[in-house]
Amino acid sequence: MESNKDEAERCIEIAVSALQNHQPDKARRFLEKAQKLFPTQKAQRLLESLTLNGNPHGSNNNCGENEGNGVRHRAASAGEERSEDSATDGAKSYTAEQLDAVKQIKKCKTYYETLGVTKDVSDDDLKKAYRKLALKFHPDKNHAPGATEAFKAIGNAYAVLSNTEKRKQYDLYGEEKVQHSRHGHSHHGFEADISPEDLFNMFFGGGFPSSK
Repeated sequence: MESNKDEAERCIEIAVSALQNHQPDKARRFLEKAQKLFPTQKAQRLLESLTLNGNPHGSNNNCGENEGNGVRHRAASAGEERSEDSATDGAKSYTAEQLDAVKQIKKCKTYYETLGVTKDVSDDDLKKAYRKLALKFHPDKNHAPGATEAFKAIGNAYAVLSNTEKRKQYDLYGEEKVQHSRHGHSHHGFEADISPEDLFNMFFGGGFPSSK
């Protein structure tokens, strides 16, 4: 028992030193060890003081939880930052394929080329061609430079070619007249009567407008 008493005293000294160094968890562990070795009033009072001042019961757990929470918080913050970066990247990134596709649209000389169809294309095939390209080049899907202009060109091409009268005039007068109409001479009849965005919304939202 005497040896236990000495060991308990050493534990108390270590605990006191730990308290002075603001290490309450360490102090509590050694005080509890001291009480198991050789119970004393001194160790009991120190433990009670710790209980009142630092809630040692579960202080280890709290420390672990706080530390764990800190790690989790840092991980969550890092995750949020990565998510924000990904969102930012997603809003601005585009593939080489998308960029090449935009360039190809810009090179097109006629509405037929723009939609990738021939002059004898049927109405159904025209719709299919527009549907495919509109989805491919919509600004929400394609963030490559020039994608918005390509989307507008596709919408304008479809709006003209899907209108029987406009298509006839386009076939008759060709692209040269379209160039004039783009500069304000709308009487040539080759400009779309609806914006590309509205056309897209009506086309994919149901209720595609009937020809006037």
